[in-house]
Amino acid sequence: MIKKRCKTNIVKSVLVIACTLFIVLSSGFLPKATAVPLDDEINKVVALYGQQIQDSYSMIKSRSLPSDSQGMLARKNGIESDTSAEQGMDNSNVRVSTNVVSSTVSSSTKTIVADITTSITAVPKPGAVIHIAGENRDSLESSYTERHVLTVKQKSEAGAKELAITQDVIEEPTTDETDAEAVSFPDRQKNDSFGFSPRLQTYGGSANSVGLDYIKMAQYAELWTDPAHANTMNPKYPVYDQNCANFVSQALEYGGLGTTSANMANKNDENRWTGWIWGSWKASTRTWHNAEMNYRYMANHSKSFYRSDIRYTAGGGLAYADWHNNGQIDHAMVVVGYIGYGSELGPVVCGKTNNSHDVPLAQITRRHPGMRWHGLQWRY
Repeated sequence: MIKKRCKTNIVKSVLVIACTLFIVLSSGFLPKATAVPLDDEINKVVALYGQQIQDSYSMIKSRSLPSDSQGMLARKNGIESDTSAEQGMDNSNVRVSTNVVSSTVSSSTKTIVADITTSITAVPKPGAVIHIAGENRDSLESSYTERHVLTVKQKSEAGAKELAITQDVIEEPTTDETDAEAVSFPDRQKNDSFGFSPRLQTYGGSANSVGLDYIKMAQYAELWTDPAHANTMNPKYPVYDQNCANFVSQALEYGGLGTTSANMANKNDENRWTGWIWGSWKASTRTWHNAEMNYRYMANHSKSFYRSDIRYTAGGGLAYADWHNNGQIDHAMVVVGYIGYGSELGPVVCGKTNNSHDVPLAQITRRHPGMRWHGLQWRY
């Protein structure tokens, strides 16, 4: 009898404990884990790195940057790549923002792909001139996004648990493949406005003999790379994985450069240039979306450009990048104006993939040592 009563009491006790545990778990009264989720940890590291890049532009704040690998990388990708002073300008405001695209973990190393955007407001010193889209300006509002591949490890100090960036490789923007197909395309019958803005204006005397207006071309490039359009493309046109030459072609067409006819049989010809191949709205000619072929068409068949030293390529020109100096053009941009200081001129460019708005060409050159530019100047 006693054994049976004890057994009954034990069963009751177990039931009480189980019910109590269920209530605690379901009501969330247990203390939360203190471990930081990996995504939060990565976002924190990248955000700190972006802040350090921004701080490097400040004479006061830069003194507090750490002397470790992350601090040195922040300086390298910040103030050490800036050419404003050399071009006769003072930076009045610098803002850096970050966006983590992806991350992978391998043993003790983490690899992070992040977009880092640097926005700079620069004002000219006495004797310097900022000339964009046919007019002098009181300041230059530039913004450029670059994709960084970051290697992250735990700090080397004994017992340290914090992560630190030990390597930063900037991905070089590339052109689309020759036979690329658009990843999205509009319904032209439902898109009468073509995404153009009434703020684009026409100026007399800025068009050449074949109708290409270099000011309209520059205005288009500025509009579709400004902060409101940094992550969008004009809905009139197909969108590719890489859109540098596609964007240059759009600006040229809006500026008044006439397109040619093309079909699937001759779409790879060097003397054909159109964003819309007859019979296929998903495809354009190679000269439209591929930087190398775009350069050849504009230099040899457009009757609107001549080859020029990139240092003297001004508004209405085109800039083509050969990142590895191997004779292969990898990237294309629109020259919207220039910075003049003393006897020196410095082109200012706009482009896509990644977005670049009114960026001094010298800044890009500084960040990609060993590269080579090919310039085409607008021909009147």
